[in-house]
Amino acid sequence: MKKLFLLWVILGLSSCGHTPIRTLPDHIKSIYMPIFTNQSFQYGLEEILTNMVIEEFIKDGRLKVTDRKSANAELNGTIISYEKVPFSYDNEGNVNKYRVSVSVRFELTEVPNNRFLWQEQYQETILYISPTSSYQPKDFDITSEEEAIHKVLVKIAYYVVNRTIKA
Repeated sequence: MKKLFLLWVILGLSSCGHTPIRTLPDHIKSIYMPIFTNQSFQYGLEEILTNMVIEEFIKDGRLKVTDRKSANAELNGTIISYEKVPFSYDNEGNVNKYRVSVSVRFELTEVPNNRFLWQEQYQETILYISPTSSYQPKDFDITSEEEAIHKVLVKIAYYVVNRTIKA
């Protein structure tokens, strides 16, 4: 009985501490990302999102961002759509809030053998208050389309980096 208890304590203590989760194959240590493509009509999103994803990989630190020749994996991304639609109206029929949505598709392949690792489509949505709206709640800090786009792209970048690491 004491041996079983001691084994349980040792196993419990050995699992303490934080070890980053990595489910990619062990030999994948670097990643290359060409500038993502943009099929939406919102100009420039591809460069902004590509840079945000690169920055997120650098912050995460588990994969080195490099050129294609040195990379073990390649992440390709496509912005499929951008949408800004009215979400709510005031009593006079003026827009109070807009909804901004960005849909993307990502594909990760192993380099140089082009082995497919995963592909996924993802959408992120956020609300923002129209700058001309009289409706201004205190806890709602997004008041422009540019801020909404930025927050959506930050969320997408965070998502795709975590999805890649846990592929």
